[in-house]
Amino acid sequence: MKDKPDKSKDADIAGKTKVRPYRVIYHIGDTLDLRTKALQGHASLTQDELTITGPLPVELPVRELRAAELFRLHGLGRCIRISHERGTIYLSVVRFVLFGGYFALINFFATGQLARRLREAIGSPAIDRRDLHR
Repeated sequence: MKDKPDKSKDADIAGKTKVRPYRVIYHIGDTLDLRTKALQGHASLTQDELTITGPLPVELPVRELRAAELFRLHGLGRCIRISHERGTIYLSVVRFVLFGGYFALINFFATGQLARRLREAIGSPAIDRRDLHR
């Protein structure tokens, strides 16, 4: 029986961890509402940096990130509020985007996964929902 190579062990290429980019919509600014036109791009998170490629590319070292808060914008979809030294970025992982960024189908689980990975990279604890109801 021939051993199959373990692809998870091949993730380290030339000293860098292979990162799956997330298809995202994002907004750079302090406020976000239903009329905000989001930008489309791809986000990737390494142990050193959060990179968002798109019309306004963003590269943030993890050491500059302060918090990553997961919330539901008007009860419609999950969104991550990323606070950093230079301001705020709102980010959601999407399945597809229509009308140039005004409508998107948000990937609920992938957005939660990215928020968890961001909190782990920052070192901030996750909020236990049971504590919110006490």
